[in-house]
Amino acid sequence: MARSTRGRRIRAGAGLAFAALGAVVLNHPSAFGSDRGLDRVELTALAQSATVRVAGRSCGVTRTGSGFVVGSTLLTNRHLVVGAFEAKVDQPLAPVLVGVRRTADRLDLASLDPVPSMPLELAKADASVGDPVVFAGHASGGRSVVRDGTVHLFADGTIYGVGGPGMLVDGVSSVGFSGGPVLDRNGDVVGILQGCEPNLRLTVAIPVSAVEAWLQDGAASLQRETT
Repeated sequence: MARSTRGRRIRAGAGLAFAALGAVVLNHPSAFGSDRGLDRVELTALAQSATVRVAGRSCGVTRTGSGFVVGSTLLTNRHLVVGAFEAKVDQPLAPVLVGVRRTADRLDLASLDPVPSMPLELAKADASVGDPVVFAGHASGGRSVVRDGTVHLFADGTIYGVGGPGMLVDGVSSVGFSGGPVLDRNGDVVGILQGCEPNLRLTVAIPVSAVEAWLQDGAASLQRETT
């Protein structure tokens, strides 16, 4: 069960995650509880341990956001690393340069070489409207922040710059959250942050189904190239 295995790891590392990353937690009444999945403290610790700062530089411009590791790849937004061959990824007191592996043609997605960070798992299916979530990112390139939200609706993401299906979350993100994870109550990734609509107090994310399809397409393309 997600709680029995992941919960133990998170509780054991929670103090380290908060101390090392300088976590900022914005609390308000939450739909998360200990009766199902991870509780709010465990989810926060997981999000803090998994979310890294990503900075890509091209044409003299540095773009800073967030990212996280799934399997053997680090996922982030394409707009952070477009035109770059490598990006700086900040772990606690240990920034490293990693290679940019692949960027999406349509979706705002990119895969980078992984770093030794707490890995996340993709959810098996998209979240449902009304589901509680948490999302994390390095606000303005600074300390990591975790915020609560609720899945508001799914829509054509083109008008929000997603370039495919979009998931809107009730809750405001800010500059630096791009590329960060959206987690369900089990701590699984249901989306990757892409932008926000501050006037509507909504955050825009790419749903996990689109992320999974892009990763599978990349794996299939690599297999074809090597056979």
